[in-house]
Order: sequence, then structure tokens, then C-alpha cells
Amino acid sequence: MKNSIFALFIILLSLSANSQSYYVAGSFQGWDPGSTILYDDGTNGDLTANDGIHSRAVSIAAPGNYEWKVTVGNWSQAWPQSNSWFETTAANQIVLFTFNANLMGDPWIPNQYIVNANDIVAGNLVLVGSFQSELGEPGGDWVNNSTVTVLHDDGLNGDLAANDGIYSYQAIFPAGTWEGKIVKSGSWNGWGTDGRSINALNLFFATTENQHLYFYADMNTGRILLNFDFPVPVELVSFSANVSNNSVALNWVTASELNNSGFEVQRSVISNPNGMRNLDWQSIGFVNGNGTTSESNSYSFIDDNLSIGKYAYRLKQIDLDGSFTYSNEIDVDLGLPLSFSLNQNYPNPFNPSTSIKYQVSSISNVSLKVYDVLGKEVVTLVNQIQPAGNYEVSFNASSLTSGIYFYKLQAASFSQTKKMLLL
Repeated sequence: MKNSIFALFIILLSLSANSQSYYVAGSFQGWDPGSTILYDDGTNGDLTANDGIHSRAVSIAAPGNYEWKVTVGNWSQAWPQSNSWFETTAANQIVLFTFNANLMGDPWIPNQYIVNANDIVAGNLVLVGSFQSELGEPGGDWVNNSTVTVLHDDGLNGDLAANDGIYSYQAIFPAGTWEGKIVKSGSWNGWGTDGRSINALNLFFATTENQHLYFYADMNTGRILLNFDFPVPVELVSFSANVSNNSVALNWVTASELNNSGFEVQRSVISNPNGMRNLDWQSIGFVNGNGTTSESNSYSFIDDNLSIGKYAYRLKQIDLDGSFTYSNEIDVDLGLPLSFSLNQNYPNPFNPSTSIKYQVSSISNVSLKVYDVLGKEVVTLVNQIQPAGNYEVSFNASSLTSGIYFYKLQAASFSQTKKMLLL
């Protein structure tokens, strides 16, 4: 009973959060808390409807520096604690404001809601704090125009991928207790534990002697991250599937990798007994990773000879030490062919065997025959009634002489011939 009440409470809380409207108010629109609504319907700059991420693309009339907050339509609630900020460099520049209402209890720093604007900050981003003199800054600590503690988005100095909007800085720290944040060079507009805000709240941390630290400012999400002793791990930026007849081609891209042994490719038939999604994951292959690299890498895997049905795929990314994480799942539907077709044999040229694939869109009397260059029938591979589906036939030509051969598919009113070469 307690579990049921708790589950109901969570559902009601989720519904309440999803039904709440949010607004942006700022110096660019007169600080009106209830006139500039953010959207979660897939319009006006919002990417996905009803995902809890509220967005709005706004044209800013004049270039300059601006402050803003997210409200509930009045000033009873507003984020972040200090005003957020952005800057524009051209008249009528479009700025996308984003507020993620899903992140209560978010384990990242900051632990508040993400508030972000997609402007391009002119000038450097600088790590400032009580530690700068220890890192070689001649002006001492809290120098907001330092050229020593500048963050990078060039794939260098701890940055794992160039031009991805994630700025990085790494350094060896002595033992001690420190505080600091990331700011726009020459100002105190920055990122801290309250997110992106004016005079952002400091991040507090402690280090042991000669401890390696990595600092990140993510311009895409408006949050900062501090990692001890290691940079961010394997970052998977895309995972997709393309269907061709009875084959599925999986493609994925990493922005960076750390100690990546590789990817175990897993597949499950999707079944729905009693209306419940049921998955039974099986390993179908392994693709080697690139160890540690700051460069983007592309991977692919082809799952062939599948029967008609619905499948789910995922990646099990395995580190060199054996630890692993799973990717998101993607679903694939291999439905019945929409038309008759005959594929080119593979391999071609061949010796002595090759495979021939074809598709049947409706139940038919199917004939697949091989002919020599004189038009004489060499062998009948298929001669039977077949239901709609994807088919593959193996042809062994070990008893034939080298040369050009033709194969012909006939089904209902469909007829097609292709050429192949036996070496």
C-alpha cells in the first residue's frame, strides 16, 4: 500500500511539473515575468514536444549584454538564484533560451535546474579562484582576465573534442581546500554552483598533493563540471539504425574516448506478451574501440539475414578495466517487402560460392534460375510457392567453368535478370 501511494505521488508530481508553464523575463523585454512564455510543444525553437525542456527562440533587437531569469509567470519562483546572462553581437540576433524542468536532484554541478542561452560568448573563458597563484598566474588569485587559466575548446589542454561547445582546463593541484568558478574574461559573468549567472556562486573542493583536476564549462547545457584524476569518459553523440531488406546497419559516433576497449553489440526480439514490452538481450558482435582519444570516431556494424519482425538494439561500451555502460535502445521494424526485387549477388566476382537475395511482396510461385552466356539453363535454385518475405539462396559453382553467368528471378508478373562472374 505504501509503495502504491508513493508511486501515485511520483506520478502526480510528474504531471504537475509537466503542466507548469514557464516564462523568460529579462532586461531585453522590461523584466515582465509573465509575457514571454517558454514552449514545450515542438514549436518556437523547442526541439521535442512534452519532454519537460521548455525553450523559446527570441530575436534580440540590439547587440549588448543582458540579464534574465526563468519564472512561473510571476516572481513567486525564479531561476537561477542570481540573474542569468547572455550577450549578442549583432542586431536582431536570435537567442534560444532553454529551461529543463526535469532536473530536480540533478547529480551534476550545478544541482539546480539548468538555465541556458545559446549565445556565443566573445573572448576567453577563464578559471578563477583562490588557487590561481598556485597554477602560475603572476597576478595572484581571483584574476578574471588571466591568460594562464584560460579554458580551451580546441582539443588541447584537457579538452577532448574541438569545437563541441565544451570548454576545458586541466591542472595539477597541491593539497588544499579551494574555491572558484568559470567566468567570461574581464567580467564576473560566469558559471558556478547556481548555474550560469551574474557573479555565479563559487564551487568548493579539496585536493590531495599533486592531484590532477579537469574543469569543464558546457555551453550547450549551461553547467560546469569538475572531474578528479580523469577526463570525461567515452562520449557517445549518436546511435542510429538503417534497414535494407533483411539487414540492419548500425552506426554510432563518439566525440571522445577514455580507455575504451570497444562496443559489444546487443540485439533483442521485441515481444509484447500481455501488452508488456519484453526484451531478451543477446550479444551479436564486438567492435574495437580507440582506447583514449580526443578525436571523434565513427563506428558501424551490419546485422544480416534477419527474419521479419521487430528488434531492439543497444551498445555495451566496455572499458579496458572491464567496467561498462549501456547506450540508449533503438527499435527497428523489419516489415514485409513492399515490392518484388532481386539483389546483386555477393560476393561478385566469386569462387566457388556466392549468395543471392531477393524479396517477395505477396505469395507467389517463385522461380530463380542460373544461365550461361548462351542462355542455357545451368541450375534451378528455387521453384516453389513462397509467402511474402526476404529470402537468400547460396549458389555453389564448384562444378562449373570460370566465366560470366546470369541469374533470373520470376514471381507473378515480375521478372529480373542480373549478371555474375565466376573466377
